[in-house]
Amino acid sequence: MATAPRVTASADPREGTEGARPQQPARAQGHATEELERLVNRAKSSVRARLEHVLGVVKRFWGFGKVRYRGMAKDATRSSVALGLANIFLARRTLVG
Repeated sequence: MATAPRVTASADPREGTEGARPQQPARAQGHATEELERLVNRAKSSVRARLEHVLGVVKRFWGFGKVRYRGMAKDATRSSVALGLANIFLARRTLVG
């Protein structure tokens, strides 16, 4: 015994869309602003990738995964040393070879 789906009529067209995301207006493909946005995002992601890679090395090798406050001078010195070591570590092939 299968039950038929429940059909309800509503005057409000928004009913039943409580969790839905708002729709973005459609843009034409190859539009000049779309190409500019793509170039800007590519530049941002390039910088972000380099920075995240360095921070990942610092967190993994020099114990910055969990950091506690030790005073501004000590924290600044420790982070400067760790970032300097990370730069040397990431450039090791260039420096040796």
